[in-house]
Amino acid sequence: MVFQQPFFLYGLFLLTIPILIHFLNFRKSKTLYFSSLRFIEEVKSTYRKRNRLTDLFLLLLRLLLMACLIIAFAQPVIQSKKTGVGVLATIVGLFLDNSQSMELTDQGESLLTKAKTRAKEILGEFPPDSRFQLLYNGSSADLQGITDKELTLKLIDGIQQSGDQLSMDDILRFFNQGTIILISDFQESLFTKPLAYNTSATTLYPILVKPSVTANISIDTCWLDNPMTLSGQNNLLSARINNRSDQEYEDFPVRLVINDTLRNETTIKLPARAVTEVDLSFHPNSRGWQTGSVQISDFPVVFDNELLFSFRIESNIPVLLLYENGENPFLRSVFGNDPYFKFESFMENGFPRSDFKDYNLVILSGIRNIDSRISSRVRDFMLTGGTVWFLPELSGQLASYNEFLKSINVPVIQNIIPYRVDSRIASGQNRWLQEVVVNVDKRLRLPFFNQSLRVSPLSPDRIDLLHSVSGDLLLSQFRVGNGSFVLSGFPLDEKVTDFMFHPLFIPICYRIATMSKNNSALYQVNGLNQPFTVNRVNKSGDNVVRLKNNKINFETIPVQHAGIGSETILFPGNLPASGLYSAISGTDTVACVAFNYSRTESNLNYLPDSLINKRLRNAGWNIPVNNNSLTAENSKELVNEIAVRKVWYYFLIMALLALLAESFVMNRKK
Repeated sequence: MVFQQPFFLYGLFLLTIPILIHFLNFRKSKTLYFSSLRFIEEVKSTYRKRNRLTDLFLLLLRLLLMACLIIAFAQPVIQSKKTGVGVLATIVGLFLDNSQSMELTDQGESLLTKAKTRAKEILGEFPPDSRFQLLYNGSSADLQGITDKELTLKLIDGIQQSGDQLSMDDILRFFNQGTIILISDFQESLFTKPLAYNTSATTLYPILVKPSVTANISIDTCWLDNPMTLSGQNNLLSARINNRSDQEYEDFPVRLVINDTLRNETTIKLPARAVTEVDLSFHPNSRGWQTGSVQISDFPVVFDNELLFSFRIESNIPVLLLYENGENPFLRSVFGNDPYFKFESFMENGFPRSDFKDYNLVILSGIRNIDSRISSRVRDFMLTGGTVWFLPELSGQLASYNEFLKSINVPVIQNIIPYRVDSRIASGQNRWLQEVVVNVDKRLRLPFFNQSLRVSPLSPDRIDLLHSVSGDLLLSQFRVGNGSFVLSGFPLDEKVTDFMFHPLFIPICYRIATMSKNNSALYQVNGLNQPFTVNRVNKSGDNVVRLKNNKINFETIPVQHAGIGSETILFPGNLPASGLYSAISGTDTVACVAFNYSRTESNLNYLPDSLINKRLRNAGWNIPVNNNSLTAENSKELVNEIAVRKVWYYFLIMALLALLAESFVMNRKK
C-alpha cells in the first residue's frame, strides 16, 4: 500500500497530544467533607477501576478516529504488482492511433472502429474517479489535458481519421509519467524517428490491432514533362503508381482531371510489388491557375487514391534585351521564337522609352560599359518588382560594372578566372531540378566554362542557380528592392561555355523570365511545413497572404516572410485537411496551392509483436515481463494489471464506526 498524498501522514504526530493529556492528568482533586463515609468507601474502589477502563477505551476510540481520518486524507492505494516501482497509475495515458492506415479493415470493420471500441472497453473497467490523458493524431492542444472517465469516453467517440501521424518518439515524449496504453497498428513508419532513451519507471501497454489484408495501391507523386506549361498545346504529366500488393493488374485504370473536367483516362499494367510510371497528356485551353488531380480506385485505403496538383499557365510574358553591338542569338532563339513570351530587343542607346515598366524581364547582354542612365533605369525597375539579368562581357570595363553593382548593393567582380571550371547545381535547387525532369541519379554532365568572372564578397542573401565545383558564383539571384537581380559570371559565348547547348539552358531562361511570377511546386505535403513562395499582385503593398479552402470553409494566416522582390514565403504548418487552397493577398488570389497527405502510411509494413516490445524495451521503457496486452482481449485483466485499488474510503468507514462507538461509550458512562 502506498499513499498519493503522503504529507498528510505527518498529522499522525498529533496523536501524541491526547495521549499526554490522558496520562498526565492535570485536574486537581477537591476535598469534600461528609458527615459519614462508611457506605461510600465500599463503592469507591470498584467505580475507580471501571472508570479507568472506560476512559482508556474512549482514548483508543478517539485515537483510532483521528488516525483513520488522517490516513484517509493521505489517499492510500494498493498498487498493481506490474506497475513500475515508485509509479502511481493515478493518471493513465492513452494513445489511440487514427492515422490513414487505420482505414484498413479486419472482418469487415475498420481498424479505427476496432481501436475505439477496444479503448472504450478498457476505460469501462476503470473506477469512475479515474483520470486519463488522451492523445491522438491531430488532437487539439485544448484537449490534451487530464480528463475524467466520462469526458474521455466522449472524446474517443468523436475521433475521426487524420492525415497527421505522430512518431512513437513524439507519443512517448508527450506522456511523461504513470502508465501508458498504446492502441495502434504499429506500422514500421511509426518508428522512423529514433526513440529517446527513457529513464523513468513509466510502464507501457501496447495493444495491437491488425488488418486482415495488407494490400494497397497508391499514387506516390507526379510531375510535368515541361515545367512551362503552354495553353493551346499538348502537355504531358507523368505519375508514379505503386502497387504494394502481391496481385498483378493487367488493365488498371488511371484518370487525369483538370479544372473538374476529365482530360485523360488510360489503363496500365501494374506488376506485383512494383512501381509503374504512366504518362498522361492533356491540352489546356485556358490561362491562369489550373487545378487538377490524378485518380485511381483502390479499397480500403483511399487517402492515397488521389494526388492533387496545381500550376499556372502564362502567356505573352514581356522580355526586353538590351545590347551594345549585336543581339545574342541564343537569347533570341529562346525568347523570340516562343509564343510564351513577347520578346523585344534594342541597342542600349536606341531604347525608345524612358522606363522598363512594361516588361517582366530586362536582359543586359554584350554591353561593355554600363552608363548612369541605364543604371538608374534598371534600379528603378527592380524597386517596383521587375527582374534584371546581367551578363557581363569578359572584355568589359570592370570599373563600370562594379560601379553599377555597388549602386544596387550586389557583390562586385574581382577578376577573370582564366582556366576551365565545371559547374554544379546549387543544393537548394534539387527540388526544382526534379520538376524539370533532369534525373540527378544519372550523373548528368553539367555545363563547363573555359573562362568566368570571380565575384566577391559573396552575399548570404542570394539564391544560387549554378556555381563552380570550387564554390565560385556562376549564376545567382539577388534581392534588390521589390525585384530580382540575376548576375552571371560568364557571357553567352560558345567559345566560353557550352551552357547554351545544355538541357538546363532553356528551363533556366524560363525560370529567370518568370521570377516575378509564381512558379511553385505542383503540390505540397500537408504537415511537413515546407515553405513555398507566392507572388503578391500588389508589388509595393504590404498585404498579408491568407490560405483559404472554400470546400471545408477554412481560412488561416500562415507564418510568412518577405522574399525577393514581391515574393512572400509561406510556412503553412499543419492544415486541417488536404485539398486545394487559395493564397489570397488583399482581394486578389495570387496562387492556388494543392496539399496532399504524406504517402508514408501507404507502405503497409507492420512490426511483429516481439519486435514491438523489443524496440520499446531497448529504449529503456518498462514493459511487464509477462506482458500479454498486445493480444489480450480481456479488458478487465488488463485494467487489473494497470489500475491501483483505492482504499481511502475504508478508512473513512472505520472512522465513522469509531465515532459511533465513542458516542455509545460516552452515553453508557453517563
